[in-house]
This record gives sequence, C-alpha cells and structure tokens, in this order.
Amino acid sequence: MRRVAVVTSVPHVEHAGRLYAYTPYARELGVWAGLFDEIVVVAPRRSGPPTPDQMAVDATNVRLDALPDPAVHPRGVRVGQLVALPTVKLRLLRVARRVDAVHIRCPSDVGLLATLLGPFLGRRRHAKYATSWSSYRGEPSTYRLQRRLLQSRWWGAPVSVYGRVCGDPPWVVDAFSTALDDEQLAQAVQVVADRTGPHEPLRLLSVGRLTPAKHVDAALRLLAGLDQRGIAAELTVVGDGPEREALEALADELGLSGSVRFAGALPLEEVLERYAAHDVLVQLSQVEGWPKAVAEAMAYGLVCVACARGAAPAMLGSDRGITVDPGDHRAAADALALLVDEPERFASTGRGASSWAARLSRERFRVELAATLAGAWRDPTIGARPGHRHGWDGGP
Repeated sequence: MRRVAVVTSVPHVEHAGRLYAYTPYARELGVWAGLFDEIVVVAPRRSGPPTPDQMAVDATNVRLDALPDPAVHPRGVRVGQLVALPTVKLRLLRVARRVDAVHIRCPSDVGLLATLLGPFLGRRRHAKYATSWSSYRGEPSTYRLQRRLLQSRWWGAPVSVYGRVCGDPPWVVDAFSTALDDEQLAQAVQVVADRTGPHEPLRLLSVGRLTPAKHVDAALRLLAGLDQRGIAAELTVVGDGPEREALEALADELGLSGSVRFAGALPLEEVLERYAAHDVLVQLSQVEGWPKAVAEAMAYGLVCVACARGAAPAMLGSDRGITVDPGDHRAAADALALLVDEPERFASTGRGASSWAARLSRERFRVELAATLAGAWRDPTIGARPGHRHGWDGGP
C-alpha cells in the first residue's frame, strides 16, 4: 500500500515551508503517515501564520491537495460550499483515481459529499466519525444523514467510531484516540503513584477550545457551586478561542476572579504538567466523541467530570469518574462534593481512571488502526499483527 488520500474539512495552513493543522488531528495524521509511503491530504488551505491550537505536521511524506475554503467566501460559508461543490466533487474523484485508498473524516461538509460518492472512490476506503456516534438532542440533520449513510450497504466499508450502538453493521468498528505515547503514559502512572491526596484548595482544570459548545462557562459555575457548598477550590482554564472575553467577564460576575486563571493555549508538554498539578478535570461539553482531554487527565489520575455523551460514559463507568448532562453544573457540583467528602473514594476513583487509561497509547492506536485497515483491505503489509482483535472494547 503506497498512497492514501485523507479527505477532511480541517483547515490546513502552509507557513514557512511547513504544514500546520489543529493539534489533535495533526498528531493522528502523523500515525497515518507512519503506515504508508505517501499521504495526500484533500482539505481547505488557509493563509497566514498558524494559530496557537495548531501544530506542524512533522511527517515528510504528507502533501496538501487544497480544496476551496468556504469560510472565506464573501457571501458566507453556505454559499461558499454550494459554489465549491462541483469543484470538490471532481477533485475527490480525480484524487481517488491516483491513490491506493481513501480515508474520510466525518462529520463534515466534504465528508458528506465523499460518503455520498462512496463506491466511486474505490474499493479500499475507510471513514472516521469523529464525534458522538449515538444520536443526541440538537444533533445537526447532516450528521444524522452521514451516520445513516455510513451504516448503509451503500458505504459498506470500515468506519471507526466512538461507541458502536446496537444494530450496527459489522463494518462499524469501535476506536479510540490519544496524543500520549508509552513513555508519557509511564510518566503519568508515576505521577499517580506519588499523589498524596487532593490539594487544598481543590484544583480544578478545564482543557479545550473556548467555544460555546465546550460549555467552559459550566466549569466556572461549578466552581461557584463548590464555594456555596463550603468547598474551597480554584480553576485553571487551558485553551483559547472566541469565548475567552465572555468567560473572563463571567468569572468577574460570579466573584471568581481571584480563583480562576486563564492560561491560554499551551503545547502538549505544558498541558501534561497541568494534569500532574491538578485534582479534577471539568469537561461538560455539549457533545464529545472521544474526549481526548478526559483520556489524558484519567491517565494522570484526575477525577474527571464529563458530559454523558459519546464515549465518556464508557470511559468513566465503573466508578472511574462522573458524568452528567451537558452543561449541568449543579449536578456536577453535587456529585463532586459527595466525592470530596470521601477522600478514599476520591483517591480510588483517580487510581481506577489511571489504570484504565494507561493502556491507550499512540503505539496501541497505531496497531489498532493497522489491524482494522489490513483486515478490511486484505493487505497484511500495513502492519496488523496476526490474531489481533480489532477495535477498542471500552473495557479495562
């Protein structure tokens, strides 16, 4: 297997001779680049320097086949998508003829088009559905359509998802995602072994883009709720985005300005230092597929409070953490306060989370991905191990 096309709506920036993209995606792209001779990324290209939440794609065998970027159309994104549709369709068909296999990242506008083209892209194809595979209230209709297409015989090719549901066809495969390698996970395990208990005041952490969907406001309100319950706590917010100014104003409004620190976007190494220095991760997003920050924080033994969507319920089940409805800061504060009142249960929750998450390394992700592709595409040279069971089972 020589050349694979990766079709995505993730914007890519070419700057100073290097290719940059959203950090979690860029790290995963590096794993794909390690399995094949060449990766042709079919995605929008943007100009200018990279943003703080983007990183360079280090692999030298990745090149960009740029699509029109609908976000820069003067009449808006939707008009830009319609205008670009014929060009994107022809580009996908052209690229598919020149590569050995096609990988599509969904849900997205270009992902929907690629899924509709399905068999016309070739026999060797694979899709990743990178958000909650289960339906939820407020889910965009285009997401539901993409999921149904991927479940149908029209697609009929492997789909990696975060939590398959009852009735899924056999080509739907459970998967996971991570940014941590074996060495980093070993360091996290040592941090857990050295933990002596939660800090006083309790140290809360939020990690991710500051957007409305991430509900970082719920982390601030959770902090206020703990204060009302007589539990001293402080919050560090790691990440940047359009909601930062509004969140800083909310912290002032709630009287929390002395207890909240906005650290901005940080490189992974500094984020790992924050995990090591904190007790609780708060991630009450509107929806998550595989919440990477939760998996990372679990490895470091943090008590994670997350939304009960996507893979989080399976990740934090069996007393490994707390799940509540998206943005439900009151339920989160109640559950966390009960846990804080029982120090041994608080500690055992963190240890159980670390034990579960410590196996989910980038090396294992590479093996899982290679096994899925080798089995589906009948090409053992991709690197699958004989007898290896495909997919993430959600178990310990």
